[in-house]
Amino acid sequence: LKEQLAEVAHRDEQTGAIIARQRTALEALEAKYRDEAALRRKYYNQLEEAKGKVRVFARVRPLGSKEKAEKQASVVTFPDEYTLEHPWKDGNRSYTFDAVFGPEAGQAEVFEQVSYLVQSALDGYNVVVFAYGQTGSGKTFTISGTESDPGVTPRALRELTRLAGASSTRASVSLRASMLELYQDTLQDLLTRDPKAQPRLDIKKDAKGWVTVTNLTQRECSTYDDLAALLDQLDGPPVILAGHSMGGAASIMAAAIRPRRVRSLVLFDPVVITLPQMLSAILPFGGVERFKTMPMAARALTRRAVFPSAAEVMAAYRGRGAFRGWPDTVLADYVAGGFRLRDDGQVELACAPAWEASNFSAMANNIWGLAGRVRAPMHLYCAETGSTCRIGRGRLFLRANRRSTLTVVEGSSHFLPMERPDLVREAILDAVAAD
Repeated sequence: LKEQLAEVAHRDEQTGAIIARQRTALEALEAKYRDEAALRRKYYNQLEEAKGKVRVFARVRPLGSKEKAEKQASVVTFPDEYTLEHPWKDGNRSYTFDAVFGPEAGQAEVFEQVSYLVQSALDGYNVVVFAYGQTGSGKTFTISGTESDPGVTPRALRELTRLAGASSTRASVSLRASMLELYQDTLQDLLTRDPKAQPRLDIKKDAKGWVTVTNLTQRECSTYDDLAALLDQLDGPPVILAGHSMGGAASIMAAAIRPRRVRSLVLFDPVVITLPQMLSAILPFGGVERFKTMPMAARALTRRAVFPSAAEVMAAYRGRGAFRGWPDTVLADYVAGGFRLRDDGQVELACAPAWEASNFSAMANNIWGLAGRVRAPMHLYCAETGSTCRIGRGRLFLRANRRSTLTVVEGSSHFLPMERPDLVREAILDAVAAD
């Protein structure tokens, strides 16, 4: 029995020595791993910086079904993976980017070019990816994609949670998500439950140089499903879009791009430009030529921008020109919101005439083509005089969308929402009440 106890003690001693050696070796390996991980982060992000802190990619979408039906053809060519060209009057014009994706490029190929930024974010670097382009160019598809073919955002979220899970055995990783938008110079929290009670959001930089937004809602997210649920939260049920002038045109574009998100449209004299006006915004003419073909832009340039006081604005506008027929209460609201106080005590238009004119002259959206893609019913209210969507054009909407209605508001001008707020209110309430 003594011999057996001695043997057990000897084996325990040997086992303890082995465990001690393994612990020492493991600690050495962990220290080496930390050093190697630090070097990896350093060299990896040095490599990313060598590629350029700002990288610009170009993606050319394939032709749509309507374009194919009209026998249109793509004129863009790709000499190499960094260059695209198109014909011009003096020969081909060439543009170089950090990467170029042709119509055949898939979502996975696009994400591969930015996927490494997810690792940089996990390493503590600030990264941002955004899409820029005209309406219908494919921004939403590239960034969001579809359920069967996800875009950059869902792929990045999945990669982020994968990397965070792989790091969880060596470090504590927590994920928090926020969503905000900048609209008319105002930050809006997209995750707040009560937008009216939302505290003021301000962009701040702390002592370490980190940029933060104060009072912004943050949600804890531990899995990809948590992050995806936040994106789904922004979708919600289909909505009713109501808009006047450029707002009406923007509503049509939004309904064409995201048809499942729109229940119906109520449009008050939307800006629907003619073909010559659209071409003038696309073709390389000078600014003066554009204003000649776009009367709204020419009129905007003639607006008086500065007045001694808001009272003098009211006196100058009341019952005159475009403001004829506006109730005083509506005109007062317009002056209060449309003018700002200057340092010299005078007031000036918040939207400068040159800026307003440039918005009109640069409008090159094919509203007719987009209207044909809108699935929801459109209720169109046109002005009787001075309309930016004349009766003939309004009837074209009825052809493009069989679920549309057209009403010409007797005695109204382009500013019918200001002249007939009762009609506008009833039209919107009718759309809300409709099934």
